[in-house]
Amino acid sequence: MAGTCRTGPAGAAAYLSDHHRNWLAGCRDNALAESLFASLKGELIDTQPWPTCAPARQAIVDYISWYNDTRLHSTLGYRSPAEFEEQTKTGNVT
Repeated sequence: MAGTCRTGPAGAAAYLSDHHRNWLAGCRDNALAESLFASLKGELIDTQPWPTCAPARQAIVDYISWYNDTRLHSTLGYRSPAEFEEQTKTGNVT
């Protein structure tokens, strides 16, 4: 259900799974999205109870910001996406 938030750890995971399914409905294969959602669920959603939607939403926003800007990605040579993009712009990608 779009716009509905369920409470508790199972509710937050189910809410994310619903949106994950809806978002991927038009995709045939999106390994990067699958990886993000698996990391998000394993490293954030399933680690604590979420009594209301507001803290869960904010935690997801913060996690995605960290995932995109700071986290080191093995496929990028253990660089953050921000660092990789900067190096790509300047032509210093190795």
